[in-house]
Amino acid sequence: MVKVAIIDEDGQRRLDFKKFIDAQRELKCACVCASVTEVLNELGRNSAVQVVIISIYDTSLNKYSPGQLRNIKETYPGTE
Repeated sequence: MVKVAIIDEDGQRRLDFKKFIDAQRELKCACVCASVTEVLNELGRNSAVQVVIISIYDTSLNKYSPGQLRNIKETYPGTE
């Protein structure tokens, strides 16, 4: 089972992504968050995830600094 974390600012889109992920046999949505900081906090409480999906719909995507995204990869090196 592949554990997935979702990052998206839009609450409805987060729920839609979660429903889609959870409907797949081989996937499990481990956490649904509005920010990189929030996903790091959630991952600290749960086991690491294998995949993090960041919404490309957000017009504010540029607010995710390379340092924040690198922090996920450094903290959880097996995460794609």
